[in-house]
Parts: sequence; C-alpha cells; structure tokens
Amino acid sequence: MKSYVQDQLMLRPDVKPYTLFSIIASMIHNDQMRGPEPELEQVQNYVKEWRKANPVDSYPQTVLFCAQRMFDTTGISADFPWAGVVLCDTREGEHGLEPNLGDGSETNPFRAGITSYKLLESYVDVQRNPEQTSMLHIDTTFNMNKQRFPVMVIGISDRSGHFFPVGYFCISYRRACDIVWCLRQLDRVLHETFQERLAPEFVMMDGDKAQFNACQLTLPGSVVLMCWYHVVSNVLMKAKAKGADRTQTEEIFADMYDLHFAPADEYETRKAEVIAKWDRLPTNSGVQRLARHIIKTWINHRMFGRWQAFHTPAGCPTTNNPLEQYHKTLKINCSNNRATVLEMLESLDLARLAFLARHAVFSNTQLDSSRCTSYSHLTTV
Repeated sequence: MKSYVQDQLMLRPDVKPYTLFSIIASMIHNDQMRGPEPELEQVQNYVKEWRKANPVDSYPQTVLFCAQRMFDTTGISADFPWAGVVLCDTREGEHGLEPNLGDGSETNPFRAGITSYKLLESYVDVQRNPEQTSMLHIDTTFNMNKQRFPVMVIGISDRSGHFFPVGYFCISYRRACDIVWCLRQLDRVLHETFQERLAPEFVMMDGDKAQFNACQLTLPGSVVLMCWYHVVSNVLMKAKAKGADRTQTEEIFADMYDLHFAPADEYETRKAEVIAKWDRLPTNSGVQRLARHIIKTWINHRMFGRWQAFHTPAGCPTTNNPLEQYHKTLKINCSNNRATVLEMLESLDLARLAFLARHAVFSNTQLDSSRCTSYSHLTTV
C-alpha cells in the first residue's frame, strides 16, 4: 500500500491525499489490493512526511543526478581520477539499471554516497603500505539539509593529524544497518576497482552501539578504538547528572587519566587499584554513582573499553579530532540547512573536489600540533 502511494506521488507530486485514499479504498473493495483500508488521516500523514522529505521536483532531479554518476553504470577509472561517482542501490528500469534511492522512511531509507577514484586510490595506497597505519574514522554531522538527513563522512587520518576522506554519505537513518550499507558500498567499489577489501587496521569511533555493531559485522579484522574526547565528555556530563561535586569529579578524572596513559603492561594493575579505591567511596553518594557508571560503561564494557593510549599506534590520534576538524571545513561548502537533498549532494561533491584540489599527501611522520609549536615559540622567547 505504501509503495503504491509512493509511486503515485512520484508520478504526480501534487495528487491530493483524499484522492489516494479513495482509490485505495476502491481497489481494496474490488480485491485489487490487500486490506484493511487505511484511515484517511494515515494517508494524509504519510503524504505530508513524503513531501517534506521530497520537495516538488526535487526527487526526480535527485534521481537524475545519481543516474548520471552511478558507479554501477559509469564505473571509475584512473583516466578520470577526480570524477565523482554515486554509490546507491539500483533496480531494473525500462532502460536498464536506475537508482533506487528510497523515500527516507524507516522501511525504505534514503541512502546515497559520493566518492572518486582518487580518494579510493589514496586509501588503498595507505592500506597496502606496511609502513603506514590505516586509522579509519566514522562520524556523522547534522543540519546540512531541510530533511534533517544525517551526513556521514568516512576517511583516514595520518600521524600528523590530517584527515583524508574516502566517501561522503547521506542517509535518512543512522542505524547499524545503514552504517553497514555505507561500509559495504565502499568495500564493493574497492574490490571491483582495486581488488582490495576495506580492511583498516584500526577504527576510531564515538560511543555509538550502531557504529560498533556495524564495524564488528563489516570490519571483523579491525581494532575498534574509542575516541578519548568522547569518553571525557560523557563522564563530565554524567558527573553533573549523578551529583558529584567539582572536587570529586577532578579526583575521578585524575584516576581516569592515569588509566588512559598507563603502559600496557601496567594497565591491569592500575585498573584494579582504581576500582578498589572507588569501591571505598561513600555509599549512594553522587561520586560513587559516577564511578559505577564509568566502570560499567567505559572500563568493563566490551564495546567501549578501548580508550587507553597504548591501544593506539604511536603518533596516531586518540580522538576523532581529525574528522571533527574536517567537518568544519565541510560545512563551508555545505552550510545551507535549508538545502534539498539534491543541493546537499551537489555541495558534498564540491567539498570532495575542494579536498582533492589541496593535493594533500599522507604523512607517516609525527608532527607537533600548531598549538604545541606556538607554545614552544612562546617559551623560548
């Protein structure tokens, strides 16, 4: 029934909900469609949500944009390394394969990605080089289109903290299945073009169960690391919610930083000491509740327990900061929160070209941050 309404809206975007309701009722009465009949309000609400996600003329233009660049029909080549390609689901149409983008609903989500030969080649060069570390970052940003679809950027960082995008994705939901779809699209193109699988050594992510489950499913050989900044931010927020005062919170953080920077061969001993110390905190106090939260969520949790520095190769970032910084650059090109999905995809493609125009080179050399360099200059004056 929903597919019928969707097809009619794509053919006639201005069709009235009552007209659709009347046709559906007639078709059910004549055994041309399975019942039961929907309520008029249900049809009205569905049409309203569909139109909100697909402004008039936007959906056909979005389909055309994707069709002209679809990887499944155009492919990618070293002859045109900067040319952008769209990654999306497909279906058989009257003239061959065509994009199957979805309407943005939970059962039929909108999913589309953009990449290019050059972006993928740069990733492959790093993954194949035994002297370089492939640290994959996954994160989403919001407020980039009127439909409020999240934008997910996937890429790698070097030892200098620079970010190198591999793919840009627009997805209507951020569930594990949606993230799996994005990762598998990149894996598919890498395999078909370079005979290489998406298999980074490490994945840096926030404390998101959907991301973790997606990475476990699609990147089983990768070590999933937790962004240290996200851990700190979460604990600080929980400290206020649990009722720990400032002094108590500072003491908790002192212990956490000891654990964060502990050498691998000393970590278990220090962890046992910290937990024993926290067990002696006043019963039912705010600081005890905070300590229990940290133990359960960040120390003993099978998903989110790798935030210690010894898990990260020397010189590599322990946070998602390289990608977070790139998001600021991305929003220079994609700053219109009233953009249609088509306009946003066009902006993402411009952001891709802007990155390539920088001719950035992946560095395996650890460099001091600009902040540390500035501080060094101040102290030597």
